[in-house]
Amino acid sequence: MCNDDYNIECILKNNGYQNADNVAISFNSNGDDIIKESEIEHLNSGETCTVSVELTADEYACISDKTLYCEVTSSLSESDYGNNSKTIDLNKTTADGIHNWVKDEKSGKYICSICGKKIEDDYSGELKGLSLSLSDDIGLNFVMQLSDSLLIDKDNAYVEFTPEGSKKSTCVYLKDADKVNYNGSDCYSFKCRVNAAEMTKKVNAVLHCNDWTGQTYSYSVYDYASKILAEPESSEYN
Repeated sequence: MCNDDYNIECILKNNGYQNADNVAISFNSNGDDIIKESEIEHLNSGETCTVSVELTADEYACISDKTLYCEVTSSLSESDYGNNSKTIDLNKTTADGIHNWVKDEKSGKYICSICGKKIEDDYSGELKGLSLSLSDDIGLNFVMQLSDSLLIDKDNAYVEFTPEGSKKSTCVYLKDADKVNYNGSDCYSFKCRVNAAEMTKKVNAVLHCNDWTGQTYSYSVYDYASKILAEPESSEYN
């Protein structure tokens, strides 16, 4: 199962006909070096128990190839790495916990193979700041920090821009957005093109992915310029 703070819960069941002593579960990154381990000591035949271990951010960062191996041993069997181990792919994770996102062939949507959570339940995005680009046109850039689940589902994630009072909207997909480092964090910049005559008109920006809709943010080029003049050192308006 997947919980907050990189907490992993493993459900163990003794499928044998004998009670097991000295039951232990260990997690390692390469089959050798143990990162975490826990002892259950005794597990009766047919009995089920839940073991919980928590990875720190540093431990998670050090896992090579983001592959975690889970191995169970007991007095009933010697350590048989092939039969007693499970592999967890951590390449696709969220900031709130460990998930292995697998694309369902029928629905085309991602589901966590560890806990069964639907990927859309983990979507989140936050506006971190604004910027302005001037080239052949005026671009009001909405800089957003996105959850890892949105980054995985990038083909379906986009920001919809709608000028205030207009029924026409334009969309910028995540795969076409610019990845930027914003105050030390990885973010994505979505550019809304603005006509010179509409610099005082607010633009509504909404993040979407599949059936999920995020918060609406409303800003104009005039808002941005006013903030820059009033708060030139503000990190939100670079």
